[in-house]
Amino acid sequence: MNAAIISIGNELLTGQCVDTNSAWLSAELTRRGVPVVCHIAVGDDEERIAEAIA
Repeated sequence: MNAAIISIGNELLTGQCVDTNSAWLSAELTRRGVPVVCHIAVGDDEERIAEAIA
């Protein structure tokens, strides 16, 4: 099993907020033997979120 992390929020794209949750989640998944194959950040836009999930 592999994992992909999708972070959602305009504040992540503009630098207003640092995405520490994804870093923590990546470390935890890796520690438990689940490779993280990609990490994507998208804004608060339904189309972009749908594209990231597809």
